[in-house]
Amino acid sequence: TLSGAMPWQWASEVQAVELARLLNDAACEAHTALPERFVSAIALPAKHPEAALQELERVQGRPGLVAVQMPNSIAGDDYLFKPEYAPLLARCEALRLPFMLHPLDGPENVFVPGDRLAGPAFIHNWIGFGFEQATTATKFITTGTLDRHPKLEVLLPHAGGAFAMIAGRLQHGLEKMGRKRGEQRR
Repeated sequence: TLSGAMPWQWASEVQAVELARLLNDAACEAHTALPERFVSAIALPAKHPEAALQELERVQGRPGLVAVQMPNSIAGDDYLFKPEYAPLLARCEALRLPFMLHPLDGPENVFVPGDRLAGPAFIHNWIGFGFEQATTATKFITTGTLDRHPKLEVLLPHAGGAFAMIAGRLQHGLEKMGRKRGEQRR
């Protein structure tokens, strides 16, 4: 899979489409050469939902592509929960492709921005990524996305530390306070 240095936040649509195509074709070639050792997640041009869906359709079913990888958010934008991404999520669900999310590097992509995570060079990675993924996991629940896509498998590789510890608090909040601000559960 791609690291937090994924190019999706800076690449133009043309560049992102070409990069995704190159990455996915190379991943298929690597799997063909070493099928017992290499599988990959499908890279998609994250900021461009229609282009992402087109690339998914182009490569779905090709050998060695076993999941889809996208960033959690891009510069603080929780883009995945916008209506234009619903067809992509629905298609991943229909294809039974796990949807793996990974935070992007850089201070503009960390859940806790600014100097709060100042310190050792990778403190944003050590704890910021866990909070970023806990936020994304919570939004998959509170936005109704998982209700609309109940068979969508979401993988959050940095979520274990933070989300596992707050899951009970989230459940309590949903039961006692509702899904949206001001909405009370009955």
